[in-house]
Formats: sequence, C-alpha cells, structure tokens
Amino acid sequence: MPFLHSKDFAPEDFVTFIRQCHFPEDALMMAFSPAESFFEKFKLDELYLKTTDQGRIFWDGGELKWRRVDGQMRVVYLGKDTPPEGLDDFSDEMKELDDKPDELILWGIRTDTEPEWIEQQVPQRFAYPVSGNQYSRGRVAVVVENWLDSSGIVRLSRYQSLKEISGESHAD
Repeated sequence: MPFLHSKDFAPEDFVTFIRQCHFPEDALMMAFSPAESFFEKFKLDELYLKTTDQGRIFWDGGELKWRRVDGQMRVVYLGKDTPPEGLDDFSDEMKELDDKPDELILWGIRTDTEPEWIEQQVPQRFAYPVSGNQYSRGRVAVVVENWLDSSGIVRLSRYQSLKEISGESHAD
C-alpha cells in the first residue's frame, strides 16, 4: 500500500522541512511563484521555495507537493518510498483506491534534436529536463500514477517521471 502523508507548515518552517528531506539524485522539481516558473532537476533554492505558491518534487518512488493555502504551506506526500519525517499519516485513505498509470503530454514539439520544444499555439519555447533525443520531432509526457475509487473517479494523483515519446505521425 502506498504512503499518503500531509501537514500544513508556516512558510519559514516549510523551507526547513524541505531542507531536511533526502530526495533522490534524479528528482525533478516543478514549482511556480508569482514571478517565475521552474521545471528542472531538483536543487535546493531556499529563497525561491519561500516565494512559491505551489510546486512538486517527484521521482519514480514518490512525490512531495505543496500549495500555499491561507498563509500556510500545505504539503502532501504520495508514493511507495518511505515518506519524509514530520508529516501526519493518512495512508488509510488509500485502502479502497486502485492505481492506474497514465500519461500527460506536455506542450511543444522537439525542434530537431535541440533541447527545446516549441508550441505554435502559445507561442513559446519550452525546455524540459529530459535526457536523450530519441525522436527528432518528439514530445514529452509526464508519467502519472492515478488512484481511483470504485466508481473509477480519480481521487489522488502523483507525477512519477518524464519520458520522451514520438510526435504525431503527420509531424515527421
């Protein structure tokens, strides 16, 4: 059974909590502040973390996500790896849920084999922390683990990893 842990922190305690966590070397961070977005391999940037409104640090074994709610940072851990210390255990909430993998395709198509993906509809260039360049006009997908109730409704979800996928057949 997966772990589901959560706790609300004061913003200054949130950064202290993140500092004491031990994330794998391949962990990725997606975070948003009013002035900037960040999507790269995780590196501890305390100043940036203090300004974020929401974010997530994820890897194959787990995800730690947060959101600023009423002046507090609500932190939720969901995963199969042992959760960080200092969170309250809500794992019993997972008993009746079944996991189902899925993928979310991100914006942009790779420009040849350059490390950027361009989206004509936005228009914007995206740099994703994906290693390799298997497809010259490929896409990037987030591998997601959804947890569904008996009615098939997604109740919880976590990001697991990124992967490169082939683009549409008409794009080649």
